[in-house]
Amino acid sequence: MYQSFFKRIIDFVAAFFGLLFLSPIFLLVTIGLFFANQGKPFFFQLRPGKDGKIFKIVKFKTMNEFFCS
Repeated sequence: MYQSFFKRIIDFVAAFFGLLFLSPIFLLVTIGLFFANQGKPFFFQLRPGKDGKIFKIVKFKTMNEFFCS
C-alpha cells in the first residue's frame, strides 16, 4: 500500500515540475502554430480507450490544410 502511495506522490510531483518547466516551450509552440495555421494551433480527435470508452485527445496541429490536399 505504501509503495503505491509514494509512487503516486512522486509521479504527481515529477509531472507537475515537468509541466512547469515545459510550459514556456508549449506557449511558444502554440503561438507559432497559431500564426502558421490561421488561428487553429490544436487538433482534436475522439478515440476509443479502455473498454471502448470514447475520450477526446488534443494535439498540436503540425500539418496545415495547404499540404493536405
